[in-house]
Amino acid sequence: WRSCRERNMGIYDTSRPTVTDTITQGGRSITHANTANAIDNTNNPNANKDTKELRLPNGQTIQVYDDGIEEEMVEYLQSDDYKNATDKDLREKWFEFDNLAFVFGSGTELQEYSRTQLNNIIQILKSYPNAKIRVAGIADKKGTENANMEVTRERAKTIEKIFDEGGGGKQVVRTEGYGDEDAKHSASDTNDERDEDRNIAIRCVK
Repeated sequence: WRSCRERNMGIYDTSRPTVTDTITQGGRSITHANTANAIDNTNNPNANKDTKELRLPNGQTIQVYDDGIEEEMVEYLQSDDYKNATDKDLREKWFEFDNLAFVFGSGTELQEYSRTQLNNIIQILKSYPNAKIRVAGIADKKGTENANMEVTRERAKTIEKIFDEGGGGKQVVRTEGYGDEDAKHSASDTNDERDEDRNIAIRCVK
């Protein structure tokens, strides 16, 4: 995800394996603030980060963390790079969630603070109704390969469902799970190191 590596895309259904990993993840600004009422910081590891308002093309503003996924997406969707992007360009441009986490071992239950960033992405999709995205998950190497593959599929489908419930589901064209195939750290590495390999990300498609 962090290197925007090209992947082969597939559609996956949902199932519920036993897993041992978690996903923890972390838009153009108007004003900066130290706190934001719109962001639920209960158990949020990013609670002390500065926030700011991001104005969307439809005039709506959302509260975001500085240099987070929302700002990156909006800047990209407004850019010539996006307008002129080929399929190959889009395959190499992933946006990581940086304030999203699932409950330990679950493919369907999110930490409550994750809802804010998901809602922000829904508002961005509504502001760019022609934009289409894919949602993907990746796990660390803790746990079996099959379990990690299934949980990443399930988590991607969970995010798609939330987008659908929020009115942005028609813009999600595919979900995918990659298991631990691209994890850089071994199962014996520290949790902080393996955290780099656990993620949900999205990319644009045309």
